[in-house]
Formats: sequence, structure tokens, C-alpha cells
Amino acid sequence: MADVEELEVEQNVSLHRLATAVENSNEDGIDFWKDLLEESKSTFQNSLSSVQNTRDRAIELIKIDLVLGSFYVALFRFGSSSFDFPSNPYILSLPFIILLSSMFIFLIAYFTLGSRTIGASSGNVYQAISEEFGQLQFCQTMAIMYAKWTDKNMKTHRKGVKLVTVGVGVIFASLGTVAGIFAFV
Repeated sequence: MADVEELEVEQNVSLHRLATAVENSNEDGIDFWKDLLEESKSTFQNSLSSVQNTRDRAIELIKIDLVLGSFYVALFRFGSSSFDFPSNPYILSLPFIILLSSMFIFLIAYFTLGSRTIGASSGNVYQAISEEFGQLQFCQTMAIMYAKWTDKNMKTHRKGVKLVTVGVGVIFASLGTVAGIFAFV
């Protein structure tokens, strides 16, 4: 049985190392490179949809923030007759400030996820035409490029997911603050 450490492969390899590996490769069959290109495209599409789904979640969480803010206003407005709230308005503004900070975190996540790589550009096509790539060289180059674009998208996705996770934690802190105000004040 193979050792787990032997099976681990580097997750992110530089473009130069990929190009060198292609040059040193003994694989000259177009079928291999076509299959690799299709797999790279598929993985790239998955990374792109993953980034877009997380970006959509950030917008949904902003909407939840707005609903919670409205709920807080109603709760403090109509609940103030049942509870003795302190006359200090800063205590009552604390949950709103925390909720507002979570909204900013979600906005940062939304814009961070907007910097995803979408795919081939006119420059890529122009390079392939002007350098008169053959089908084999085109498949090799595009397979490498899709892999690098996937790496970039996944790095962006990890940043966005971290921000969304922190933002959700901040929402719970806001809810805890509201509960604390009603329980202890």
C-alpha cells in the first residue's frame, strides 16, 4: 500500500514549471492533451460556478442583514414599552453597529469574488493565431492555462469563503448582543 505522503501532489504549480513539464513530457499524443484540456475546462467551470455561488450567498446574507436590522428596529420600538431600556442610546445602537460591520464584510466578500478569472480572452486567441499553434500545442497551452485559471479562482474562492464565514459569525454576535440587551438590561 502506498504511503499517503507519496500520493500528495502540489496544489499550485507555477506557470513556468508547467511549461517545463510539458516540454519534458514524452506524451505527444493529441488524445491525451485533448482529454487533459477537457478535464481542465470542466474543473475551471466548476471553480467558476463555485465562486459565483459564494458571491450569490454574500448578496443573500446582505439581504438577511437588512431583514435583521428591520427586526431590531421593530423589536426595540415595540418592545421598549415592555422592558425598561437604559436611557443611553449607545447601548441600543451596539447590535446595529455589529450588524452593519457584517454587512461591510459581506460587501468585501462580494467584491473580492468579483475578481474571478472568467476564461480565455482575445489576447489568448490572438497569440494562438499569430504564433500559428498546431492543434497539439494549442491543447497543451490551453490545458495549462485552464489549470492556472482554476488555481486563481480557487484562491479567490478561499478568500471569499473566509470573509463570508467571519460575516456570519458577526451576525451571530449581533443576535447575541440583542439577547444580552433584553436579558441583562
